Formats: sequence, structure tokens, C-alpha cells
Amino acid sequence: MNMKKSLLSLTAIVGLLSASVGFAVMPNNRSGYIDANTSATVDCSASRFFPGAPPGTTVENEQAGGLQTDFLITNISENKTLMITQINVYAMTTGAVIASYTPPSPPPPSSDPGDPVFKWKLKPHETTRLFKEAVLPPQEVANPNLLWNSVSFTVKAGNDTKILAPMVYADYAEYKTPALGGAIIDRIRANCVYR
Repeated sequence: MNMKKSLLSLTAIVGLLSASVGFAVMPNNRSGYIDANTSATVDCSASRFFPGAPPGTTVENEQAGGLQTDFLITNISENKTLMITQINVYAMTTGAVIASYTPPSPPPPSSDPGDPVFKWKLKPHETTRLFKEAVLPPQEVANPNLLWNSVSFTVKAGNDTKILAPMVYADYAEYKTPALGGAIIDRIRANCVYR
């Protein structure tokens, strides 16, 4: 039985990674720029996925460790400000909008008070992190049950000029169960995709 669960867990994780890892398609042109006076949309996958459990299984009913997702957005421009103008979170199973954020209101912060606040405006070479708490329904942040969702970022140059497309990653962390100390077992970083 343990061997079957391990094989199911491995198969499920490989399937998740295969679905979410890919090279970004560049926006508006093939040179990796967002053109002047336009925005680009970047789509990412996120999860509270528990190996061996199908989507919809609640955290309380699955004893294995799971993946939680933060997001990293980096302005790779040398001299231009990057603006994040909208974040939409969708339930992967239904496509329904779970949450939508726009500036200047910040999305929910990390549960770790030492983590920095999310930034809507990034200076050259600056990175911000959207924390996992922001991609769960507000009523589930404290006791999350949602296992699958996807996140869409809208980005543009701060001064409506052409800008290098930012790097956007889904940052998965696999945790032990609380009974085993809750420590991070492994991290996986996957490219998000420009649409």
C-alpha cells in the first residue's frame, strides 16, 4: 500500500511539473519586450497540491506533505520602472475568479511578519513576491482547503514606453506535515507563460 501511494505521489508531482514548466512565450514581439502603451498578461499555475490526492481533497483529509506556491516577479530592465496593474486568481477546476487585486491596495501579506510587502511598482532589477496567502479565497487563508488555482498578472512599463518583459516564476515549496515539523522538504521554480 505504501509503495502504491509513493508511486501515485511521484506520478502526480511529475504531472504537475510537466503541466507548469515551460518556456515563456514573449509578449507582443519575439525580442522579449512589451511594446509601448500596451500591457502583457502572464499566466501561472499554483497549488496546495498533496501527493496522492486528487484535486478537491481537503488538507484535513490528506496526510502527505504538499506544495504551496508563492510568485516572484523581477524587473530585468536597466532603466525603466515595471508596473503590475492587475492580479487575478482563478479556481483551476471551475475557472471562477477567486480574488482580484489592483493597485494601490496590497494583496494579503505573508503569514510570516518578517516577509516584505508586495510591490506594484518595481525599479530596475527589483523583485517582488506575491505570497501564497494571496492566491487563496479570503475565507480559506487561515485554514486553506483549495488545492488548485491559477494566477494571471498584467504588467507594463511605468511610463508607457517599450520595456523588457519581466521574469515571472511560480515558486513551489513542499512541506512536511505539521506532525513532522512542517519544514520545507524541497523547492521547485517554474516559468510562467506570456499570453
